[in-house]
Amino acid sequence: MRHGLIVLAFAAAAALPARADELADSFATVWESLWQQAGTPTYVIRWADEVRVRFTGGMTERYREHAMSALRDATQAAGLKLRDVTAETDAEKLANLEYRVTGDYDLQDTMPCVAHLQRWRNWLLESVLVQVRPREIWRCTYHEVMHAMGIRGHPSGKTVLSYFPYRRDQLMPMDVLMLKAWYSPAMRPGATPFEALKALTDAVIEATVEESARPAARDAQAQFLRGRLQEMERYARGEGEVPTIVFRSGRATETAMAAGRNQMAFFVGVAHLSGIGAPVSLQEGLKWVELAAAKGNAAAKTMLERRKKEAEK
Repeated sequence: MRHGLIVLAFAAAAALPARADELADSFATVWESLWQQAGTPTYVIRWADEVRVRFTGGMTERYREHAMSALRDATQAAGLKLRDVTAETDAEKLANLEYRVTGDYDLQDTMPCVAHLQRWRNWLLESVLVQVRPREIWRCTYHEVMHAMGIRGHPSGKTVLSYFPYRRDQLMPMDVLMLKAWYSPAMRPGATPFEALKALTDAVIEATVEESARPAARDAQAQFLRGRLQEMERYARGEGEVPTIVFRSGRATETAMAAGRNQMAFFVGVAHLSGIGAPVSLQEGLKWVELAAAKGNAAAKTMLERRKKEAEK
């Protein structure tokens, strides 16, 4: 039955109207999904092939089926295997996802639920913890499962990730679309936000725009990518801001946004090197990568060192 819901949800996504304003809203939604609420942009982190969940905390039988429904929906959309190892020998060692129902006072007053991406290697998740208060399970589970799948933003569009929800008890078409794109071959683990944005906006067009209207949609996509790149160039220079939705979460911090500015110089450099939002430019790309390296960005330093070694061969 749940598999049928996933199919219906994606079919609904394919039937979404493709008016220019709705296309722009969808582009904005996937861009906002790439920002953590503290104010930093995110790399692509995701599961490799199987999610092994262990349920802990009180009222296990009462919450397990709802949580499993959310996990089944999300993993089916992503094309991953799902296994409940709660009753298996060495469940604690087998599990890579723990779903824990907490006591009412185990989380901050303003935090009804939370997902922690605790450990990953080569941008592939190895350990995730979801914590939910008993009275919040029905409205929190799908939201936190989306985070547990690696998508960490809180966009303003029609998705269970939104802090201004439309639905909480099932994945919405945009959620299914994002999960399919996040786990598609086009989305490389460790991809930068601009690389992810290109793949996500491609997925929006393919799922929601009729063939005859796609040339215009591609033009709108190019304009959107160019606009975000220019915004983030200003942001990396200390002149621009994070997306407005980040401030609405109430959890953005100056420290995180400052770290985001340093990261963004590298991300902008990669965008120029890849031709995302602007024509491919080695000169412009390296300028931004060098700026990021000068600010201490480890990825930028590694890229420059690798290029230097290749040039010396």
